[in-house]
Amino acid sequence: MNPITLRYGVQTDVGIRRGFSGEPNEDAVFVFTLAAQSNAHSSDAALAIVADGVGGAAAGEVASRMAIETIAQHILIQLAPAERNELADQDVRARLATAITNANEKIIAWNKQQHIESASTLALALVLGTRAYIANLGDSRVYLYRGSALQQITHDHSLVAELIARGQLLPDEVYTHPQRNVILKALGDPSGFEFELYPAERGALALEADDQILLCSDGLWEMVRDEDIENVLRAPFDPQEACVKLVGMANAAGGADNCSVILLRAV
Repeated sequence: MNPITLRYGVQTDVGIRRGFSGEPNEDAVFVFTLAAQSNAHSSDAALAIVADGVGGAAAGEVASRMAIETIAQHILIQLAPAERNELADQDVRARLATAITNANEKIIAWNKQQHIESASTLALALVLGTRAYIANLGDSRVYLYRGSALQQITHDHSLVAELIARGQLLPDEVYTHPQRNVILKALGDPSGFEFELYPAERGALALEADDQILLCSDGLWEMVRDEDIENVLRAPFDPQEACVKLVGMANAAGGADNCSVILLRAV
């Protein structure tokens, strides 16, 4: 398979309603890319993370930042340039699992020290050459746009997602259900050890030229429907323009929550 390179965009915003009330942006975002320019056969590596904090008195803001800092530090130290393209899929997945577990343990310990309850969702994409590894907790999402079609890779760990799976709720009702913000798994809680890695079985997602990986908090997908997201990714925007456009659309639709978007495009 031919090597690919990556372009990316990132945008985060407090949102209309929370900004108007003076609340902080409890979302945190992180993007790191690395290209081995000295080797024509080497592809880019990238780590992208979106974390949506939960908790009053700025505790959610701390939890999301702590999640990203812990995971990013662990992954970037573990993936030395000399070995990252040689690691077997199971080794990469194991290192991701360790990083997420460490972040969960750190937030749990901080909560105990502060005598508070805070948590954070997680949406993560790690790209090594043409291999992509995805992880999530809560209702922050990762999508794949391929061949003019948008597909949600991750599974929401939320009450409404469970109700839909049981046939007790229609998919479109996820946007209006009064308990749509109830998440069932998050970092900072024992449920944080129950994260999911994708592909669900094993291995990695094989990236193709023109693939786009979109990470977002619920502030995007609750306000902007999948078909509208798809239309933006289909348009000839560069990744940063696409991210700005998507966050703007979320705010134009009401901006009910913090909104964060990262877009990785394979070329």
